[in-house]
Amino acid sequence: MCLEKEMDVSEQHKLPEKLSGVIEIALNDLAQVETDPDYKVDMWDWHVSRRHDDRCHVCLAGGVLAKTFRYPPTKTVTPYWILDTHDRVRLVALDELRQGNLAVALQLLYGMGGAEKLLEEHDLPRAIDIRPYSLEPAAFKARLAELVSLLKEKGL
Repeated sequence: MCLEKEMDVSEQHKLPEKLSGVIEIALNDLAQVETDPDYKVDMWDWHVSRRHDDRCHVCLAGGVLAKTFRYPPTKTVTPYWILDTHDRVRLVALDELRQGNLAVALQLLYGMGGAEKLLEEHDLPRAIDIRPYSLEPAAFKARLAELVSLLKEKGL
């Protein structure tokens, strides 16, 4: 089955353990899809092949599916199709981060108790103020880059 073959492709790539590393990959992949004529950044779609404009629409995590996981623009893919739980939760965490939900992103990676402990120990905000990509792409990316720096400083 074609879907199973695609899943094998995704399992060859593991996202980093630390959230800061995952965000760095996402920002790099986002920069790549922004300049790729086969893609359109659309934060409402994971990785959706659109026949009407011949471009694949991708969100922040969708850019990772496109570039790091190498899914072609002709395929529609969501993180929920990825068998590897480690990678799946990190992709879903990116979706939460693009909306500013740091606490939820940490809960996905470390569970409720682990996230609460990290938030308290490291004095991290539960949410971050982030401008939507559709309104201010540069501000969106800059805020995520700031979050990478903060998380690295905290060892996360």
